[in-house]
Amino acid sequence: MLKFAPLLLCILSSHSLAAEPARHSAGVDSVEQQILQQIDHSHELLDIQADADRFSLLYRPAMTPTPHGALLIVPDPGVAEGWLEQVHALANYLPEHGWAVLALEPPAVPTAKLPKRTLPVMTGIKPRPATPAAETEAEVPAALPVSATAPAETTDTATSAAETPAYREQLQQRLKLAWQELEQRNEGKQKVVVGIGQGAVWSTALAIASGEETSLVLVDPRPDVEAEDSLNDLLKALEAHSVIDLYHSPLPGYPDAEPDARQRRLQAARLGLTRYHQSRLPGVFRGWRSDMPWLVRHTRGLLERILLDAQPEEESDATPAPLMQAPPGLPALPQNGTAGRG
Repeated sequence: MLKFAPLLLCILSSHSLAAEPARHSAGVDSVEQQILQQIDHSHELLDIQADADRFSLLYRPAMTPTPHGALLIVPDPGVAEGWLEQVHALANYLPEHGWAVLALEPPAVPTAKLPKRTLPVMTGIKPRPATPAAETEAEVPAALPVSATAPAETTDTATSAAETPAYREQLQQRLKLAWQELEQRNEGKQKVVVGIGQGAVWSTALAIASGEETSLVLVDPRPDVEAEDSLNDLLKALEAHSVIDLYHSPLPGYPDAEPDARQRRLQAARLGLTRYHQSRLPGVFRGWRSDMPWLVRHTRGLLERILLDAQPEEESDATPAPLMQAPPGLPALPQNGTAGRG
């Protein structure tokens, strides 16, 4: 479960990107520089300093008179500096249709250290001249040297284990600060956490900690070994939350996308999560780009249909609109928004 500790927050700079001079470079710009060149004055880049940690938030307000709500996007920590590229399409499209967007720069995932390949046993044995078999049996040492029994990789393993809590606390701290920033701006009634890739499990924990009124969107969720709980374990605490689970299949580099999505769907059905909605994203995933019409339109459609158009059953007497057009002479298929639709 997500746990937060009190901390000191300092916003170093909050400025409109239109006020910055035009960026030019003699060589090839990085992905982040290229994206910063494409976004307009409606975006704000927030530079956050919290204790010894410094990171960025990208904010864009809703561009409509009456905002629907605000989304906090948590990119995949595994993309490192590519986080702006991952959120660019959603941050460009959704504000034009009434959704404010705040995107978080995730910390870098700690890299696993390989243990040193040494042969401590061999260092404690010296070559001996050949001796008769009878003498060899009598000269077998009673015990190996102490250096032979101590694994050389103990220090590296301890160092790697010590890095995981530090990374976890750093990411939780950033999530808390980003959520506070989103609540202060408070655009519209809906508050949504969007988790991409390995950011899905962290987004789920944040949605649970933030209360039942917080909705959750998962985009191509993947497991994260650095998290305390798995996504399937966290599903049991989402009974009162609206959940939209979106995934591509096939997903390059992740052959378990379809089996894992099916497992989440079955788990949600077993838990009776009636507000859980899963949908396979249309189109073929070819990497994160500045223009992803299939993703952004599908996400917007589900946000509006599930979060904005939903009404309590006791207050709605009208028959639900059909999900798809049936052939002539056959009744229309009923709308199904519960777990089980893939």
